Amino acid sequence: MSVVTPRQVTCPHCRQEFTAPVYASLHVRRAPEVRDAILAGRFQREPCPKCGGSIVFERPMIYTDFDRMHLLALLPSGAIRHRSALARHIGGVFERNLTVAAPPMVKAWADDFQRRVVFGLPHLREKLVAFEHGIDDRALEALKVWMLRDLGLSWLSPGTDAVLDAVDDGMLRISIAGPPGPDRIRVVHVREVPVQSLERAAEVAAGMPELAGLVVDWRALVAPDEPVAEPFDGPDQATLYPQLDP
Repeated sequence: MSVVTPRQVTCPHCRQEFTAPVYASLHVRRAPEVRDAILAGRFQREPCPKCGGSIVFERPMIYTDFDRMHLLALLPSGAIRHRSALARHIGGVFERNLTVAAPPMVKAWADDFQRRVVFGLPHLREKLVAFEHGIDDRALEALKVWMLRDLGLSWLSPGTDAVLDAVDDGMLRISIAGPPGPDRIRVVHVREVPVQSLERAAEVAAGMPELAGLVVDWRALVAPDEPVAEPFDGPDQATLYPQLDP
């Protein structure tokens, strides 16, 4: 089963405090509707009971899908600046849960799991879309770098984001959002490129060590990578196995 905990939150719009359910772990075999909510962009969004404003929660979470062999750790977007330290920590969590403390059947599957650390809900959704269509996410991230360079070097900055929205009729639809301006408005470009573009991008990705680990994200090429100053409070020995029961 999934682990959902109540969290006290403050609405950024009206400052109303209220309690909202937040996932610490998500096992989609028993909650396929939650995977659908992620793909629809509704996951971890709650309306404020006072003003109705939408609030998005990006709390650390372990995502498991034993049917599709996906094991993902979701972290807040801003945590990408600590990606190496966090990837080492979560890599140990994955290893313990798939090999050291795992049931025999899980140990037998361990090498087949697609393991990733993702930063931000849009990137969790992106991985699900990419994997569903059999897309090599390393090639996808290399392709984004090409697209950003086409827009100009100023777009290759930590404040920029590029996310796969959909795969439709042989085309990849990618949204590219620039850094927020003084008015906090972001310019967004939506580009479509043929899926075949990934073939050449895969060759380029093979020579990019920044995309070779658990963090497969083009931002790893441009964002600072800092140590974690405080003890990490995030995904740990999550309960991965109840969903294996009939």
